[in-house]
Amino acid sequence: MSNRGNENLRSVKSLLLSLAFFVTTSGVALLPGDTFGQTNRNALDFDGSNDKVVIADNNALDLTSNYTLEAWVYPTQFVDLGGIFSKYHTGSANGYFLRLNGTSGGVSFDERTTTGNVLTLNAWNHIAAVNNGGTRKLYINGVEVSLNSSSYNVIANGDPLIIGQDFRVNNSRYFKGKIDEARVWNVVRTQAQIQASYLSELQGTESGLVAYYRFDQNTADGTNTGQTTLTNLTSTASLNGTLENFALIGSTSNWVAGKTFAPILAATTAVSSITATTASSGGDITGDGGAAITRRGLAFGTSSGPTIANFTTGGFSSATGTFSGQMFKLSPSTTYYVRAYATNSIGTGYGVEVSFTTPAQTIPVISYSSPVALAVGTAASIPLTNTGGVPDAVRSSPFAGGILGWQDGIGTAAKFFQPYGTVMDENGNLYVADKVNYRI
Repeated sequence: MSNRGNENLRSVKSLLLSLAFFVTTSGVALLPGDTFGQTNRNALDFDGSNDKVVIADNNALDLTSNYTLEAWVYPTQFVDLGGIFSKYHTGSANGYFLRLNGTSGGVSFDERTTTGNVLTLNAWNHIAAVNNGGTRKLYINGVEVSLNSSSYNVIANGDPLIIGQDFRVNNSRYFKGKIDEARVWNVVRTQAQIQASYLSELQGTESGLVAYYRFDQNTADGTNTGQTTLTNLTSTASLNGTLENFALIGSTSNWVAGKTFAPILAATTAVSSITATTASSGGDITGDGGAAITRRGLAFGTSSGPTIANFTTGGFSSATGTFSGQMFKLSPSTTYYVRAYATNSIGTGYGVEVSFTTPAQTIPVISYSSPVALAVGTAASIPLTNTGGVPDAVRSSPFAGGILGWQDGIGTAAKFFQPYGTVMDENGNLYVADKVNYRI
C-alpha cells in the first residue's frame, strides 16, 4: 500500500502475395472515390496551473490488475508529478496513475519510475502503460523503457478519473502542454498491439477499450466558450469528461491543433467475385488522419493480420471514401485474409480483417474433331470445350495461313495440309502438327 501523504519518497509508456490493384470509380482505373468530410484534428492544451478534465467515477474505470493506459502528450514544461491520468485523489484511494517524474522528462506509472529521461520537450510523445497482473511495463513511441522501484496494489475506489492532474487534494501537479488520443483499456495490450495502433486513431469499438477520447472537437485556437464536454467514443455510458478552468479562447488553455495520425478506415468490404485465382474487395476511408493520403489498396495473405510490409501493391490516390480492388495470383482451395489500407506521411491505417477461401480449380478440357484446314477468321478455328473458367476470348483462336500446303512460318507465312494436333512450348508458343509434313 502506497503512502500517498509522503510524496517526496515517490519517484515518479505471413506471407503476403503480390496484388494488382485498380480503383474502380465509374469503371475507370485509379480515379478517386467519393470524398468524405474531414473532422477536426484537435487536442487540449493544459496551462499547468489549474486545467483538468474530470470523468466521474464509474465501475468500468475501477481497474485493478489488468489494464492499459495510452495517450499522446506534448509537454511544454516538465512539471514534476504533472498528471496525465490519475484515479488516485484521496489519501488511501490507491488508484492507478500515470504522470511525469522530475523536471527532465521522466515518467511514473503506479509508483514504478523510468530509469532515465524518456520524453522529449515540445514534441509529441506516445506513452503506453501496461499492468499485467501486477507486472508493470512502459512503452514510449512503441519502445519499452526500463522501470525501477516497486509498484503498489491498485484497488477500486470512488475517485474520479482525471486527465491533466495528479492527486487533486494538493491542488497542484498539473500537466503543462497538450494531450491527445487518451485511451483506457481493461485488457493487457502487448507491445505488438501498441505498435500496430499508436500511430492511428481508433474506431471506439475495439475489444477491451473502456474509454476513448480523440479530442477532435470544436475549433482549434478559436472561441470555444461553453464547450466543456470531452466526448467518450466507446459505448460505455457516462464516461464523458468535463473540462474545468480552461480559458477556451486563444492558443493555450483551449482546444488546439492536435497530433497527426495515419488514415482511418471504417471497414474492409466483404470479398466477392471469388474464383480459384482472383477475388474482389475494397474499403471505406473515413478520415485522412490530418495528412494527405498517398496510397490506398488491399493487403492480403494466407496469415491473419496482413500488412503492406511485404509484397502488397496498391493505387496512388489522395481520396477518402470508398474504393474497390481486385486480388490476383491466388492459389486454389486456400484461405486468405485481407485488410483495406491507406497510407499517409505518418503511417498506414487498416480496416477490419475479413477472410475468404478460394474454390478448387477445374483444369480446362480442350477438344476438337479432325480439322482439315485452318484459315484466318473462318469456322475452321479450333473449338475448345471449356469447363474451368477460361475467359471467352481464349476459348477458340483462328490460325493464320488459309492456303493449303506445307510451309514452316509464323502467322500468315505458315501453311498446313492435314493438321491433326497442337502443342505449346514453355514460352507459350503454339505449334501445329501436320500429317503430310510429318513435323511440327
